[in-house]
Amino acid sequence: MPFRLTDAIVNSDNHEITFSWSKSASLFKQHILYDLEIANDPSFHQNDIIETINNIPETSYILHWKHPKGTYYYRIKAKDANNPTQYWQLAWNRTIKLPTGLQAFGVTSFTVMKNGAYLSNSGSLSLSSLFFLLLYLLLILIIRSKNIKTTNLRKTLIKSNYF
Repeated sequence: MPFRLTDAIVNSDNHEITFSWSKSASLFKQHILYDLEIANDPSFHQNDIIETINNIPETSYILHWKHPKGTYYYRIKAKDANNPTQYWQLAWNRTIKLPTGLQAFGVTSFTVMKNGAYLSNSGSLSLSSLFFLLLYLLLILIIRSKNIKTTNLRKTLIKSNYF
Protein backbone atom coordinates (compact mmCIF):
# COMPACT_ATOMS: atom_id res chain seq x y z
CA MET A 1 0.00 0.00 0.00
CA PRO A 2 2.90 2.53 0.06
CA PHE A 3 2.15 5.87 -1.56
CA ARG A 4 3.66 9.35 -1.67
CA LEU A 5 2.39 12.83 -0.80
CA THR A 6 3.06 15.82 -3.01
CA ASP A 7 3.16 19.47 -2.03
CA ALA A 8 -0.20 21.18 -1.68
CA ILE A 9 -0.88 23.79 -4.37
CA VAL A 10 -2.31 26.93 -2.79
CA ASN A 11 -4.34 29.24 -5.04
CA SER A 12 -5.07 32.23 -2.81
CA ASP A 13 -6.92 34.12 -5.52
CA ASN A 14 -9.84 31.70 -5.59
CA HIS A 15 -9.35 30.29 -2.06
CA GLU A 16 -8.64 26.77 -3.27
CA ILE A 17 -5.97 24.31 -2.26
CA THR A 18 -5.22 21.22 -4.31
CA PHE A 19 -3.95 18.19 -2.45
CA SER A 20 -2.59 15.24 -4.40
CA TRP A 21 -0.78 11.99 -3.78
CA SER A 22 0.27 8.87 -5.63
CA LYS A 23 -2.01 5.88 -5.95
CA SER A 24 -1.91 3.23 -3.25
CA ALA A 25 -2.27 -0.46 -4.03
CA SER A 26 -4.25 -2.93 -1.99
CA LEU A 27 -2.51 -6.09 -0.83
CA PHE A 28 -5.84 -7.86 -1.24
CA LYS A 29 -6.71 -6.23 -4.58
CA GLN A 30 -9.52 -4.20 -3.02
CA HIS A 31 -10.63 -0.69 -3.91
CA ILE A 32 -8.67 2.02 -2.02
CA LEU A 33 -10.30 5.12 -0.53
CA TYR A 34 -8.44 8.07 0.96
CA ASP A 35 -9.05 10.31 3.96
CA LEU A 36 -7.62 13.85 3.96
CA GLU A 37 -6.95 15.50 7.32
CA ILE A 38 -5.77 19.08 7.84
CA ALA A 39 -4.52 20.34 11.18
CA ASN A 40 -2.92 23.44 12.63
CA ASP A 41 -0.34 21.30 14.46
CA PRO A 42 1.75 18.45 12.98
CA SER A 43 0.92 16.10 15.85
CA PHE A 44 -2.70 15.87 14.64
CA HIS A 45 -4.26 15.74 18.09
CA GLN A 46 -8.06 15.62 17.83
CA ASN A 47 -8.43 19.30 18.82
CA ASP A 48 -5.88 20.37 16.16
CA ILE A 49 -7.72 18.85 13.18
CA ILE A 50 -9.70 21.55 11.35
CA GLU A 51 -10.81 19.63 8.24
CA THR A 52 -11.51 15.96 7.53
CA ILE A 53 -12.70 14.68 4.18
CA ASN A 54 -13.40 10.96 4.13
CA ASN A 55 -13.66 8.35 1.39
CA ILE A 56 -12.03 10.23 -1.47
CA PRO A 57 -11.97 7.82 -4.43
CA GLU A 58 -9.30 9.67 -6.45
CA THR A 59 -5.68 10.74 -5.79
CA SER A 60 -6.38 14.45 -5.54
CA TYR A 61 -8.83 16.77 -3.85
CA ILE A 62 -9.57 20.48 -4.25
CA LEU A 63 -10.61 22.14 -1.00
CA HIS A 64 -12.33 25.52 -0.81
CA TRP A 65 -10.29 27.25 1.91
CA LYS A 66 -12.22 29.09 4.64
CA HIS A 67 -9.63 29.34 7.42
CA PRO A 68 -7.22 32.13 8.44
CA LYS A 69 -3.83 32.49 6.76
CA GLY A 70 -0.95 30.58 8.32
CA THR A 71 0.94 27.30 8.24
CA TYR A 72 -1.05 24.09 8.26
CA TYR A 73 -0.32 20.38 7.96
CA TYR A 74 -1.98 17.65 5.98
CA ARG A 75 -1.88 13.90 5.79
CA ILE A 76 -3.60 11.28 3.71
CA LYS A 77 -4.73 7.91 4.97
CA ALA A 78 -5.14 5.18 2.34
CA LYS A 79 -7.56 2.50 3.43
CA ASP A 80 -8.95 -0.71 2.04
CA ALA A 81 -12.57 0.06 1.18
CA ASN A 82 -13.77 -3.34 2.43
CA ASN A 83 -11.93 -3.26 5.75
CA PRO A 84 -10.84 0.36 6.42
CA THR A 85 -10.18 0.03 10.16
CA GLN A 86 -7.87 -2.96 9.75
CA TYR A 87 -5.98 -2.15 6.54
CA TRP A 88 -4.79 1.43 6.24
CA GLN A 89 -1.55 3.37 5.87
CA LEU A 90 -0.20 6.93 5.90
CA ALA A 91 2.12 8.17 3.16
CA TRP A 92 5.72 7.18 3.71
CA ASN A 93 7.79 9.89 1.99
CA ARG A 94 7.26 12.94 4.25
CA THR A 95 8.20 13.67 7.85
CA ILE A 96 7.80 16.71 10.09
CA LYS A 97 9.80 17.23 13.27
CA LEU A 98 7.48 17.70 16.24
CA PRO A 99 8.25 20.15 19.09
CA THR A 100 9.02 17.10 21.26
CA GLY A 101 11.85 16.14 18.89
CA LEU A 102 9.99 13.12 17.52
CA GLN A 103 9.17 12.75 13.82
CA ALA A 104 5.63 12.68 12.42
CA PHE A 105 5.58 10.42 9.34
CA GLY A 106 3.20 10.93 6.45
CA VAL A 107 2.69 14.64 7.25
CA THR A 108 3.62 17.66 5.19
CA SER A 109 3.10 21.38 5.69
CA PHE A 110 1.68 24.13 3.51
CA THR A 111 1.34 27.87 4.01
CA VAL A 112 -1.65 30.00 3.10
CA MET A 113 -0.72 33.65 2.59
CA LYS A 114 -4.27 35.04 2.47
CA ASN A 115 -7.25 34.38 4.70
CA GLY A 116 -9.88 32.07 3.33
CA ALA A 117 -13.08 33.16 1.64
CA TYR A 118 -15.16 35.61 3.67
CA LEU A 119 -12.26 36.38 6.02
CA SER A 120 -10.44 39.69 6.31
CA ASN A 121 -6.76 40.01 7.21
CA SER A 122 -7.72 39.87 10.89
CA GLY A 123 -9.37 36.46 10.40
CA SER A 124 -12.88 37.83 10.93
CA LEU A 125 -15.66 38.60 8.46
CA SER A 126 -14.65 41.39 6.10
CA LEU A 127 -16.72 44.56 6.14
CA SER A 128 -18.07 44.00 2.63
CA SER A 129 -19.00 40.38 3.41
CA LEU A 130 -20.69 41.48 6.60
CA PHE A 131 -22.63 44.18 4.73
CA PHE A 132 -23.95 41.72 2.14
CA LEU A 133 -24.81 39.19 4.83
CA LEU A 134 -26.80 41.81 6.74
CA LEU A 135 -28.50 42.99 3.55
CA TYR A 136 -29.46 39.41 2.73
CA LEU A 137 -30.88 38.85 6.22
CA LEU A 138 -32.81 42.13 6.01
CA LEU A 139 -34.38 41.07 2.72
CA ILE A 140 -35.42 37.75 4.23
CA LEU A 141 -37.07 39.58 7.14
CA ILE A 142 -38.88 41.93 4.77
CA ILE A 143 -40.12 39.04 2.66
CA ARG A 144 -41.38 37.14 5.69
CA SER A 145 -42.97 40.14 7.38
CA LYS A 146 -44.85 41.17 4.25
CA ASN A 147 -45.57 37.58 3.17
CA ILE A 148 -44.19 38.49 -0.25
CA LYS A 149 -43.97 36.03 -3.10
CA THR A 150 -40.63 36.19 -4.90
CA THR A 151 -42.21 37.24 -8.19
CA ASN A 152 -43.64 40.35 -6.54
CA LEU A 153 -40.57 41.11 -4.43
CA ARG A 154 -39.17 43.94 -6.55
CA LYS A 155 -42.53 45.72 -6.91
CA THR A 156 -43.21 45.48 -3.17
CA LEU A 157 -39.77 46.73 -2.20
CA ILE A 158 -40.04 49.73 -4.52
CA LYS A 159 -43.56 50.57 -3.26
CA SER A 160 -42.41 50.22 0.35
CA ASN A 161 -39.48 52.63 -0.25
CA TYR A 162 -36.90 50.09 0.90
CA PHE A 163 -34.78 51.09 -2.13
